[in-house]
Amino acid sequence: MKEAGYADEADELIKEIIPDDRIKSIGYYSLVNPDEDDDDVIHEDENDDVKDEVRLKPWLDPSALASALQYWEQEDVSALEDTNFTWTPRLVCKIIRGLRSPETAWHFFCWVAQRPGFVHDIYTVSRIITKLARHGCVQLVDQLLFKIKREGMKLSFSTVRLIIDFYGFSRKGDVDLNIFHNMKTICGPLSRNSRLILYSYLLCLGIYNHPPQL
Repeated sequence: MKEAGYADEADELIKEIIPDDRIKSIGYYSLVNPDEDDDDVIHEDENDDVKDEVRLKPWLDPSALASALQYWEQEDVSALEDTNFTWTPRLVCKIIRGLRSPETAWHFFCWVAQRPGFVHDIYTVSRIITKLARHGCVQLVDQLLFKIKREGMKLSFSTVRLIIDFYGFSRKGDVDLNIFHNMKTICGPLSRNSRLILYSYLLCLGIYNHPPQL
């Protein structure tokens, strides 16, 4: 994938495959009679040596969880805090994607940043930026772009292309131009072909009408 030019996508795939370092044991619900012994089921009172290790909760559906949080009411937030989930970037990305409201997605993004052991990475930041840009939330996207510059993160080319695309359809051409002119800071060095692709986007959207410096 990297040889074909999909370096960012390959890194994201590898990150999803590698287990979270905080997770040491995985437990699950069994359908067998609870009175019957099952060596494969992890019980809370067995093996005192690992009782303080982080264990995965039984499987949950991120889409169903996102659906339950659509309005981000205090009662729902309190219930979420009581679950003591082990938050991973992949789970956070899936929930952000499942939230329809950009305001709720932003509230969740800020809330999960305060959870013990969790730190936003470029993947969760990219996901929320894409969600906010789709809905024209320019000020919030600007805040996140400033965070990216300050912390030395780099967005992938595909993410920046989506931002420009969404802003173009929202008639926010001035913001698109600002992102285009700051590509090196936001995305890092781009190939000539990548810059041409972005410029063609701006041309099609009627935003840029003079030759770029490539």
